[in-house]
Amino acid sequence: MTSARGVLHVLWNGNVGGAQRAVFQLARHQHQEGRRQVTVGFGRATGHYADLMRKAGIPIVDFQMSSGRDLRSLARARKHFRRFDIHHFHVSEPVLMLASVASAGATRIYTHRGGSTAYGGRRVWRYRAAGQLLRRFDAVTGTSQAAAAMKQVFGTSAGDVFATFNGLDFRLLEPGQTRERLRALHGVAPGTVVIGTAANLRAWKRIDWLIDAAAGLMSTDCAIWILGDGQDRPRLQRLAARSPASQHIRFLGMQSEIADWLRCLDVFVLPSGPVESFGNAVVEAMACGLPTVVSADCPAHLQHVEHEQTGIVVRDADDLAASLRRLAGDPELRARLGAAAMGFVRRKYTMARSAESFEAVYRALDRPQLSR
Repeated sequence: MTSARGVLHVLWNGNVGGAQRAVFQLARHQHQEGRRQVTVGFGRATGHYADLMRKAGIPIVDFQMSSGRDLRSLARARKHFRRFDIHHFHVSEPVLMLASVASAGATRIYTHRGGSTAYGGRRVWRYRAAGQLLRRFDAVTGTSQAAAAMKQVFGTSAGDVFATFNGLDFRLLEPGQTRERLRALHGVAPGTVVIGTAANLRAWKRIDWLIDAAAGLMSTDCAIWILGDGQDRPRLQRLAARSPASQHIRFLGMQSEIADWLRCLDVFVLPSGPVESFGNAVVEAMACGLPTVVSADCPAHLQHVEHEQTGIVVRDADDLAASLRRLAGDPELRARLGAAAMGFVRRKYTMARSAESFEAVYRALDRPQLSR
């Protein structure tokens, strides 16, 4: 085992979300591997993934911030940051970033986990403030799409840019029960084709495309499942209530044990726009062997889905509706695409490969051990 240096991963909270899930898997792998002493710091150490990290034996730092503007927590946070050699941020909270910058001698890395560039109001000022602090960081990591988005959001590119990607601990995707038992538990009649999505329900995820497509599936025995929650849910529920297929559409809320739900599906859909930076939900669905449908204007998803090979790529809502009708009526096509999808992501997105991509960043930026 090499000599360890302390890495502090920084998140805002441990709620159910793509970034939290990715950081939990990365931190747990690093913790088990033992090359680095790994701790996870939270603005607020609450939520599902904070609990999972504690259960996994990963040390936790709770900055106990009342809000993102809690300047009173600055001195306390700085004391915590001074204990670590590497500050690895997965969130752009200016107060936490300022506490890190005030801790001399550390290596600072920011992994950008968002693809959106269209922000307004207070968010613009928050991200510009974060951009000024990022000038004091040593590197930014992420997919090429995330790095390009970061330059627009923050108005800067911090230090060196390294390509990294999320990995999956495929053990988390093993269901607790058989597919047949799970479908029976959730009231799925034999022969029903379940088409679903899992997302933070925001307008740019374009779940309305799926709801609109449902009307064209009424001649087939189909069910539409929408897993997740978010600010767009009320609008989507109103849209679903007006649909002639309303009785076939179910909103199932945020689910922490996503594997059991994915195993009930026959087709997965996520027609997000170009603001996606990676697409954890798509990769997880593919790892479960689901034929997956994505949009042609989402470069992040096109890293995973090759049209007619590992999934289906659609141009617009009408194309989505036609593709879903085709998939619903062709079990052999579903099986072929699902098998190819599973093979692709389980080879490419292992936790070992992902963790090594981050370890390469740490090695490239390594400094002599800090004296305390």
